Amino acid sequence: KPAGTFDTPSLRNPDWAKLPYELSLLSPAPREVLQIGLGSGSWVRAIANNPDIDRLTVVESDPGFLDIAALRDDIAYLSDNPSVSIVTDNARRWLELNPDKTFDVIVLNTASLRNAYASNFLSREFFDLVKWHLNPNGLFIFDTENSERAMLTGCSAFVYGLRFQNRIVVSMSPIMPNANRWKKSLSTEHIDDMPILNLKKKEDRAFFKKLDNVENADDPVFGSLIEDCSKILRRTRSLEPFSDDNMGDEWIRRYRQK
Repeated sequence: KPAGTFDTPSLRNPDWAKLPYELSLLSPAPREVLQIGLGSGSWVRAIANNPDIDRLTVVESDPGFLDIAALRDDIAYLSDNPSVSIVTDNARRWLELNPDKTFDVIVLNTASLRNAYASNFLSREFFDLVKWHLNPNGLFIFDTENSERAMLTGCSAFVYGLRFQNRIVVSMSPIMPNANRWKKSLSTEHIDDMPILNLKKKEDRAFFKKLDNVENADDPVFGSLIEDCSKILRRTRSLEPFSDDNMGDEWIRRYRQK
């Protein structure tokens, strides 16, 4: 499905899984998850149904998104799910006011990095705040929209990291993707009592088998599906990381539109 749609995201995008389904590939135990940004609620629906997850906390600054989600039966029922907690607040403020809250995975689901104020969530200062809310082996995942400066910022803020498709996955501990763990999770996840993978279908069986080769698969933009941060830092060494005082791409786009 295109970004921003109000449907539960398709498992294939078109060849590999979308972000809400990747957590069990990347994390050995994604029990406690924080999602920053509610959006349409589609990611919440997918993540909340992951069999490996015990609790999902969502922080959304705009109450209008909650009003829209409440109009949709497929999303509204999540408000009655005891494992899902939705908080209306600014994410930076919420993190600063809740220093005791830590998570196995923090997922960033916010506006385009080229929108105004995007650096509130893509700056080195924000990433430094995020890392203090990660459990041991905790992961922070965000979409780079293929921005090499966004990749550089994530990789330079954390000790370990990699690019998976166009997402950056970073941590203070080594990251070890596990295809078998991922396949087990995907094969048991259901949404509205429907399996997200139907292994009776030829195309789903082919996709399921393809997961075994995830670490050696190709990416149409960067040449490889997975790339270590050490390589990213080498090829972005001439660039500057995003910071609160260096807003980067969002300023460039606004200037060009004038």
